[in-house]
Amino acid sequence: MNTQEFFEVKATTSFGGCTRIYGSVDKEYDLDNPDHLKELGLANDNKHADGYCHFTNCFWMVEERKGANQVKIALEQIESTVSQLTENKRKVTHTVIIMRKLSRAEQKRFFVDPKTHELRNKDSARGIRIEGVQETVKVFYHHELSRVIAELRGFDWASVSH
Repeated sequence: MNTQEFFEVKATTSFGGCTRIYGSVDKEYDLDNPDHLKELGLANDNKHADGYCHFTNCFWMVEERKGANQVKIALEQIESTVSQLTENKRKVTHTVIIMRKLSRAEQKRFFVDPKTHELRNKDSARGIRIEGVQETVKVFYHHELSRVIAELRGFDWASVSH
């Protein structure tokens, strides 16, 4: 990632909450903030995702950020977070992992669909789902964030909002 790309990504992300993948956010929780965890009724046990937010297009997203070789941990943290949120009557419509890359070991088990960004099981080609969330888990790579955000912002979310 060159310097310009870094600053473009930095401008569209909030590392105290969620990446602005689906547009503007009107409610945001930094899940590393104990006050936000308490407000949401989440356990302060480090088994939670990094962010939870509401986009103005009505998406409620849980986000986890990782490097490489951490997909399993990311999925466990997202699953724990979604479970606790839904137990506390909070809505989750989308789950996202922002990461550097899949490791070679992870590539033997998973792949990311380049068009839909779905995390899929390599053997069955099925999208990975978190219980209680209709949409499959999406993975976005750090080096592609600027392009992906620009593409997604061009989509008419108003026609698909819930």
